Amino acid sequence: MLHSNTDPIYSVFAELLLQNPRPDSVTLQFLVPAMDSTNYLLQSGDQRPVLGSLQDNLTSSLIERTLLGLEYFISGTYDFVFRTNLSSILLYPRLLDLVTKFSPLERVYAGYVGHVQTVVAGKPQVLPFCSGAGLLLTKKTAELVLERRARVPHTIVDDLWLAMTLRDIQPIPLERFDIISLCRFDTELLKVIASHIKNSNIHHVRIKSPVSRSKLDPLIYKFLLQNLPLC
Repeated sequence: MLHSNTDPIYSVFAELLLQNPRPDSVTLQFLVPAMDSTNYLLQSGDQRPVLGSLQDNLTSSLIERTLLGLEYFISGTYDFVFRTNLSSILLYPRLLDLVTKFSPLERVYAGYVGHVQTVVAGKPQVLPFCSGAGLLLTKKTAELVLERRARVPHTIVDDLWLAMTLRDIQPIPLERFDIISLCRFDTELLKVIASHIKNSNIHHVRIKSPVSRSKLDPLIYKFLLQNLPLC
């Protein structure tokens, strides 16, 4: 989970995320800022530091934080990493069912797929990429990212950087439900949304209200925690 101290809402989401039930086979880690806003630590869900810090500018820090997390990931016994942001609800049984379809030794790069016009090797190209708000990597793919970490300059946004680093791997599209247009707390509409999610295979819900986020997002989050099959 990418964390930040630029807005108090992130600390609220971190606390809510810890209320999102998860099985023993899942470890939750936060990439959080230390006292210096350009200094980041990898911390566990109980807020104990487990890695050292790094310093970098804002443009590349998202990439550096992701690399820091992947270094920790491949040093352990983990088979898969799902990299997302704090404004997420994860339906872990569905996520675990999804990862059983892959081998940790496969080169898997999966997520909500978008496309961007870019230049690769001097030629214009439409590049598919997995949104950084929720992407799945196997241990093999994480190792490739770290091996190739210097191939692409750290001067672009992190999810596009990953796509360019892994451009020889075809992204696998995954379904995600975004709640990004609600401007007020609407119980009846949220009941409809919860019912839709229950009757689907959606494993990841992203919440980002366009207005009053510090007030509205936690209300939506808490409602869904109470009305979705989370475990």
